[in-house]
Amino acid sequence: MKFVDILGESMLSDDYRKVSRKVKLMYKTLRTGGFKIDKLIPNMVPFWTGFEMIDDGDALITYELPTTYHLTSGNASSSYKIIITGITINCEKYPTLADDIDVREDLLRRLARKLNNALKVTFNEGEYIELSIRKKDNLPSYGFENMLDESIVDDPIEQEKQIEKAKIVYKAFRKGTLKFKINDNLDGEHVIVAKYELPKVYKLKTNFLEEYMRNIGIIVNWKDIKCEIIEGPKNTRKPIIDYVLQMIKQRIERFEYNIVLHFDNQKPNDVKGGQIIALKEEKENEHETLVKKAPTVFKALKKGKITMEVDAIRLFYRGATDPQKYTFDYDLGDVYIVETDPFENNYNVKVLIPAIKINCDENPNLNNIQTIKMDILNIVKKKFNNFGLNIILRATKFRLKHNGTWVKL
Repeated sequence: MKFVDILGESMLSDDYRKVSRKVKLMYKTLRTGGFKIDKLIPNMVPFWTGFEMIDDGDALITYELPTTYHLTSGNASSSYKIIITGITINCEKYPTLADDIDVREDLLRRLARKLNNALKVTFNEGEYIELSIRKKDNLPSYGFENMLDESIVDDPIEQEKQIEKAKIVYKAFRKGTLKFKINDNLDGEHVIVAKYELPKVYKLKTNFLEEYMRNIGIIVNWKDIKCEIIEGPKNTRKPIIDYVLQMIKQRIERFEYNIVLHFDNQKPNDVKGGQIIALKEEKENEHETLVKKAPTVFKALKKGKITMEVDAIRLFYRGATDPQKYTFDYDLGDVYIVETDPFENNYNVKVLIPAIKINCDENPNLNNIQTIKMDILNIVKKKFNNFGLNIILRATKFRLKHNGTWVKL
């Protein structure tokens, strides 16, 4: 199994970085769009889909690609690959085309041609790009995950919120245990369990004016990272710390799309620009720390966006066999209760809320489906779990007239 360099994309070849920057720009441009049927499938109108006859070549098929994609490197003998987890297709006149595999493949081929035409001046001789779809559990462990942030954050208050959220995320993931597999053609497959600890001092740099980049960069000196191998071989052809650093990077960046984690070989004071952050020693016990941390975490996570797949049954869409992906805005409200139980084994500090509100601009009919609300709450719950807290929906607590334990922001 091939792993990317631990120091990030900047350590790859100039050719890859040149292609990567251009791909991100073109992918953003082509992420949504549409084609007339006779342009997408020339010389095929009319045709039978198995459900209905398609006889209007001017009917429009629209599509939307996900905001996240993987880009693997290529060369003259092996193509670059853009790998996505799905594509949303819609045709108002012929709804059954949304589930037509041939239409999906024709769309991907057409988009790949557009990408290759746009990248001709970027590619070396013999290089080209492919566009394909894989399931989430079959994404490559090599290449780089890219997520488009489609908005420039120019509100100073929102910028400060994102900075504080980045500090919380770093503090939450600073220590931990990782379990993963490595596969080497000579050494074979190994299961590794490693404890790690990131340094207390790091550099935080922001860039809120570039819409093609993550807004906040966290830079740490990889030489200051502590790593202990609990299970598995301590000596492999590639140092275990290399794998550990890549896993830490993925863990933080997948948790919060707005953060990029960089590993450097300089001390934070030697890195130009940015702000030095030094974490203080925590003298209180873990339970007291969680109680104090709960309000800050709640403020950071109480609103956000969740992208999830909604199955065909809940979409009430006849003939749909595949789930559709939608983006929801969620809001936990401004009122909560912190409950503590220092003797509970799992999450001894709970944040109770009376309700969760969701909104889907793409399909407002989904806003009042209770099972979808619970699915979104479960995703948010995992975010709280990463901070050692648990979020629970408990409306009855807030109906008590003389309950003085609730907090209003």
